[in-house]
Amino acid sequence: MQRKIVFIGFIAVMLVLALMAVGCSSESSGSNNRGNGADNKVTLRFSWWGSDGRHKATLDAIEAYKKIAPNVTIEAEYQGFDGYEQKVKTQLASSTAADIIQLDVPWMKELTKSDFFLELSKQEGLSLDGFDQEFLNNFSVYNDKIVALPMGVNAYALVINNSTFAA
Repeated sequence: MQRKIVFIGFIAVMLVLALMAVGCSSESSGSNNRGNGADNKVTLRFSWWGSDGRHKATLDAIEAYKKIAPNVTIEAEYQGFDGYEQKVKTQLASSTAADIIQLDVPWMKELTKSDFFLELSKQEGLSLDGFDQEFLNNFSVYNDKIVALPMGVNAYALVINNSTFAA
């Protein structure tokens, strides 16, 4: 059940981002081919890191999303964690970064010093009402701008089964 909730949340975030891209695109959208006017076709690049399990789950979520948004093409760019941060920094600096990027919270303060990311709270048609404001303030606001939306909630915990360690 938990996995299904995460995928539904992921798909909802993807839908919001795709709708934003459609709304922000123009006929002169440049190299990202975000939209071409009349038929509202949108291509978004999505970059993330993770294990094979995360890659498969994300690709499955993208396929599920395509069923509700057939005009959106999502180009998947994924890799392991090693080297990912440097790759993203290089792509941001050279204006070749993906449209949707998975970032690690410790990188956000540094990456948001430059003006790479949209101020999401000012995007027409995007409602943040479904997000807990305190959660957004703690994890999505950098340099006084909401620049990220959570894809899930992680917790670090150690749970020990007493019967396993009883001797």
